[in-house]
Amino acid sequence: MKKYLVISCCLMVLLFGTAISASAITYTDTQNPNLWLTGTGTFSWTHPVTSDFQIPSDTLNSATLTIGAWSVSDSNDRVYVEGRYAGNLENGVWYLLGYSSTAVDIGNVFTSWNSGAPLDVSLAYNEGRWGSLFLASSTLTIDYNNGTASVPEPGTLLLMGLGLVGVGALRRRFKM
Repeated sequence: MKKYLVISCCLMVLLFGTAISASAITYTDTQNPNLWLTGTGTFSWTHPVTSDFQIPSDTLNSATLTIGAWSVSDSNDRVYVEGRYAGNLENGVWYLLGYSSTAVDIGNVFTSWNSGAPLDVSLAYNEGRWGSLFLASSTLTIDYNNGTASVPEPGTLLLMGLGLVGVGALRRRFKM
């Protein structure tokens, strides 16, 4: 009887231990405007966000917006996300074969963002009278833990502990 109780307990722990798993998810969206911007102005675009990413139930590990451009100069081009200042484009190159990308940490934007809504991005550019900027790409990367999943460590530790108890019981049984 004792043997069947131990076996059924081990099977229950195995069942619950494998059912619990963490789900770190990385979502990436890339927009390719491929657009020359001249003079002074603002260009806006949106990044759709996956519908299963919900604030506050999900835990945001990191959020990065990477903007690729040619002919970036003087760091006077400002990036805004959801209407909030995110950073400047870094100095780039002045020839068409070069490529510069600026990665901006935008994790703080998601504290006030509406879950499921697209993320609004805008670039306030100031290229002067004769300058121009080529906006090549914009990539949004979100790394988050889904709030509906549990962390697997308790189940794993319980399985390991029960396995050690079982090995100890078998050793004790064969010693007698």
